[in-house]
Amino acid sequence: MNFAELNAGATNLLGTANQLLATLDLTNSLMAFKRTLNNAETLLKRVDGRVDPLADNVTNTLYDAQKTLADLRLGIQNFAGLLGPDASFRSDLRQALEELSNASRAIADLAEFLQHNPNAVLSGRKRPKAEP
Repeated sequence: MNFAELNAGATNLLGTANQLLATLDLTNSLMAFKRTLNNAETLLKRVDGRVDPLADNVTNTLYDAQKTLADLRLGIQNFAGLLGPDASFRSDLRQALEELSNASRAIADLAEFLQHNPNAVLSGRKRPKAEP
């Protein structure tokens, strides 16, 4: 083993490394990297304080959305039950509409009668005389 060569190579390597480490560009780059890490740490601390409340808000919003969808589903089922072919609501509605139609016909008949006999409001309706 040639110790002189090894010593010269190691000295040369250490000298080159020293020159590289002492350059202004490397020093500036390391300082900029340190500032970047400090800024990132500050930012992470600020964000960390806001993540938990934000996550809670998102969780609450999702829970409310699920509840609203469940309520909506139930409402749609109830509405479908009202309008189903076997629902009593349909027959009740049909009967109410028929009665309303009959009442409107009776009002129309009354209006026509009063138009032909305006004094009937004061004297009443005259009944036909029964034959003996």
